[in-house]
Amino acid sequence: MKTPKVIFWLKKSKNDEGSALIMVNFSYNGNRLKMSTGLTLKASCWNDEMKLPKVSFADYSHFKGKLYEIEEKILSVYKEFIDKGIIPEPDSIKGHVQDKGSLIHETDIKSIHALFSDFTNEKRLEVKELTVKKYVTLQKVLLKEYEDTYKCSLCFDNMDSLFEKRFKYFLTSVKEQTNNTVSKYMDCLKVFLKWAYKKGLHKNQHFTEFTSKRFKTKVISLTPEEFKKILHLNLADNPKLQRVRDWFCFQCLTGQRFSDIANLKWQNIVTNSEGRPEWHLYQIKGNKPEVVEITLVAPAVNILQKMKTKEKSEHVFPTITNQKFNTYIKDVCKLAGICGFINYVTYSGKKAVDLSGPKYSFISSHTARKTFVTISHIHGNMSKESIRAITGHANDKMLNFYIGEDNKHVAKEMDRVWANV
Repeated sequence: MKTPKVIFWLKKSKNDEGSALIMVNFSYNGNRLKMSTGLTLKASCWNDEMKLPKVSFADYSHFKGKLYEIEEKILSVYKEFIDKGIIPEPDSIKGHVQDKGSLIHETDIKSIHALFSDFTNEKRLEVKELTVKKYVTLQKVLLKEYEDTYKCSLCFDNMDSLFEKRFKYFLTSVKEQTNNTVSKYMDCLKVFLKWAYKKGLHKNQHFTEFTSKRFKTKVISLTPEEFKKILHLNLADNPKLQRVRDWFCFQCLTGQRFSDIANLKWQNIVTNSEGRPEWHLYQIKGNKPEVVEITLVAPAVNILQKMKTKEKSEHVFPTITNQKFNTYIKDVCKLAGICGFINYVTYSGKKAVDLSGPKYSFISSHTARKTFVTISHIHGNMSKESIRAITGHANDKMLNFYIGEDNKHVAKEMDRVWANV
């Protein structure tokens, strides 16, 4: 980080013979204070190179002493703020130097990181922990690494359109994040800046113009044949993978998220008026108040019966982290022979990132939800309205992000329409 520096300069008038104000610039932590010293001097008596009066000037010693006092006072005020862990606003330094004190709303101002921590703690009361983790990552990792990389300190005043471009460039070129991930963190940053704006902590509205465009990525889903291979794979000699397989298949059969499966309790399984088992679910994401009633088809009921004989917990499936689950399900899919070659391109900034490999290496818990949507819509001709009633998607636009492609199905459709032309 650059050392804070005080520089004096002469605000020359149109008539070089007249007296001009001696101004001071103080640059620190990406901020700049510009103010008058209250002293005036003729241009002929000022040394532009030394940024001081000329030594030959009759009152040189007096003026130099006054400028030195101002410099020392600025640096002293700045140090007092920094020692308290506060990066001051330029007007706060100016107020102290002129013996006017800070502006009222700046008296107890905190650094942007301290304020971000306050913001995160407040958000814990209203959003899910996964959302809080995104805020924590943004502040403790990305913003601080940005400051270290570019040798600067962030404040509300310098978070403008230039900062937006630099921060996005940092995320793509240094952190090598995809454009969709960048958009996710830009959304988080805008929420923080809006929160601070509403509290009167700053007046900078550049954040309202920050962009966070989402791009549709390739949807990796299973075909009906691949799903059956996994469902009927013999894993009797590996209970750990068997549990993960059953969990994954139950997801494919119900279309729900990992977090909702993890939270599934036996008391959530009810029998409807027709004697069929249903899963009555209040989805965790979004705190949706409406219950989702999921009819459990025969393969899903078989999995539940299997779990009931093994587990004595109130939860249907044993606890496992999403990270470990994603590792194990790849092993399951590899054993099931889900080895078709996947190749697609995503973007990090303007750079194309080529992703390729065997299909099992791309499978995760979220693949199950996409598999449910894809098989239901493409192969089962289930209406999008019916699918959304199960998945909880608000509209078809959101649902479309979950519909994958089946090359064999597409080929059959091409033959059906065009083969006999």
